[in-house]
Amino acid sequence: MIFEKTFEVPVPREKLWSSFVEHPELLIPLLPDCQEFETISENEYKAKFKVGISSIKGTMNFQFFVIEKKSPSQIKLKGHGTGISSVIDMESIISLENTPDGSTKVLLYSDIKVSGLIVSVGTRLLHTFTEKKVNELYKSIKEDIERSCF
Repeated sequence: MIFEKTFEVPVPREKLWSSFVEHPELLIPLLPDCQEFETISENEYKAKFKVGISSIKGTMNFQFFVIEKKSPSQIKLKGHGTGISSVIDMESIISLENTPDGSTKVLLYSDIKVSGLIVSVGTRLLHTFTEKKVNELYKSIKEDIERSCF
């Protein structure tokens, strides 16, 4: 499943990079249903999420890795999660582009692959649930940037 979102914020790209991208701990409160988060190293993180889709409920443990950083324009993340007899693999890219008026255009891209028990709820329900969670995250990021950078 691929999800993409683009929005602009009235903040210079360098400030946005140094305020958010270089400090992932600031994004933790924005992650829907994140119960635990741990920094392993500068480029590795662990997290535990509460998951509930239809009758399938439980927790999933994730490892996230920063696989590429191009300061101040792009960061690539890779994630792998297991739990409730399922596996989720994801790759996300956050790109920041300068705009002529000094704002920043934020491009968010996520490619999420799911296998195991969670898939048994059906592709349509799984896609709707995942899309809802991804959109919650994108909305939270945008709102937090706007609130924090003024």
